[in-house]
Amino acid sequence: MRRSLPVLVALGTLALIVSCVAACAGESQAGCGPSNCQGCCQAGKCIAPTPTACGLGGAVCTPCPSGQECSAGSCRAVSNCAASCEGCCKDGFCLPGTSSASCGIGGGPCRPCAGSETCAEGACVPAISQCTAARCPLGCCKGAVCNTARDTACGSAGAQCVDCTAKGGKCMSGVCSLCTPQCTGKCVGASDGCGGYCTTNGCMGCCSGTTCFPTPTDAACGFNGSQCADCRIKGGTCSAGTCTSCTPSCSGKCPGASNDCGGTCSANSCPGCCQGNVCVNPPTAAACGINGSPCASCGASPCTAGTCGGCTPQCAGKCPGAPNTCGGACTTNGCTGCCWGATCVNPPTDGACGIGGKPCANCAAVSGGKCNTTTGACSSCTPKCQGQCQYQLDGCGGFCPTSDCGGCCYPDEFGYVICITTPADWACFPLPNNGGKCEDCTVLKQKCTAGYCSGGCTPDCAKKCMGEDDGCGGGCPSNTCATCCYPSAVKWCISTGSYNWACGSGGKDCEDCTAIAPGWYCISETAGCGGPI
Repeated sequence: MRRSLPVLVALGTLALIVSCVAACAGESQAGCGPSNCQGCCQAGKCIAPTPTACGLGGAVCTPCPSGQECSAGSCRAVSNCAASCEGCCKDGFCLPGTSSASCGIGGGPCRPCAGSETCAEGACVPAISQCTAARCPLGCCKGAVCNTARDTACGSAGAQCVDCTAKGGKCMSGVCSLCTPQCTGKCVGASDGCGGYCTTNGCMGCCSGTTCFPTPTDAACGFNGSQCADCRIKGGTCSAGTCTSCTPSCSGKCPGASNDCGGTCSANSCPGCCQGNVCVNPPTAAACGINGSPCASCGASPCTAGTCGGCTPQCAGKCPGAPNTCGGACTTNGCTGCCWGATCVNPPTDGACGIGGKPCANCAAVSGGKCNTTTGACSSCTPKCQGQCQYQLDGCGGFCPTSDCGGCCYPDEFGYVICITTPADWACFPLPNNGGKCEDCTVLKQKCTAGYCSGGCTPDCAKKCMGEDDGCGGGCPSNTCATCCYPSAVKWCISTGSYNWACGSGGKDCEDCTAIAPGWYCISETAGCGGPI
């Protein structure tokens, strides 16, 4: 519910006149109070809170001390968000600034992107103009533009362009000469500073896309390179990289999506299609697919039941998992170069080396490493197979021939394997295991106890929104949220509905008051948004 402060001001003024006629000369606040003012009262008038006149609910306005601001009717220290935030600032909080709902960079204000836009490098750009490895396999990306590799804009496979001339180097096969890749403290997929990607995760905090937030906060919580989670949504705080009072939620999500507790989802439960780790549901002609398959564009054809109508799957020259242009995913490997995830890179480069559809290896990350485009192997490269599974990537364009994994071997979404050394509900195994198969207890709605799946699961749907994770891998069938439901891909019942960016009650969708007009704020959970017009 929205209320206009000018209307309240008019009511207050009228009441003041009536009261003065009745000889109330000394009661300057008589016409303004809790019954008719949602802001604060000053000289008998109801006004919107400001640093010089702060308050809510009809209280007498009071000035904030020097160096403080008025937020939601209370004085608080002025936020230094803009000075220290790499993402964008909202209500004094630093957000990653990489989502379409809150996009920004360099401590600037967060802004929502239009429905036809997406957030790229802190700016809202048309979704169709994103620069990705799939759209720029032979060049590098500068913002949303794909550039042909050259000395001043070097890179390959959609990596961020690097100016080789800054260090006196040249661009050779998409990699800067005289350049040592820098991936310490960075997330997988981030620019290595030489025209390639970081293939290992060096982020000690959490990752929002490819941006590392090294120090976990309540707004960006996680550790060891997991996807950042906003603990505030569920009223928790970030402790040791994990949200307190938080049940991991992966219902209706794609692999790699945040579990909203500082970790990531491993299973695929998206009913629609996956664009990266984002679940698009319901499917559309622009993003068609079901059961978590990669989204496909149907062009002029309709998307029916997750399949493009009148469509012949196209998988020639593609890697397994790539969109087949009909709403599904390719199951065969037709790539003659190397596969970067589901993207075929052909011809191979020093930053993405391999042939015959093998996973790409980043030779540039190896000192002096070059790609032999005939054999698809890196020169000057020593395979790394210690503690790895059989058929796990060896870092040189090949696979480990035997298993040296002390835990269990878990297949990823592209069919490759990784060694899991710590038992988890989604990767359960008894010790010692020596590279055996991981068991996913979440499929059975069980927990991993002493290395084995056991016990049942009692759904928890108290104070939750319809569709919110019930703690057992399913969605809650009804809405029992008393505050408001945060409108993310899967809605969450927020701890309090009085945030300026999440205002409301009764289980309705939270409203972002700041997006209505400048100066609007959340009056209260029940009163909703209000402000000057």
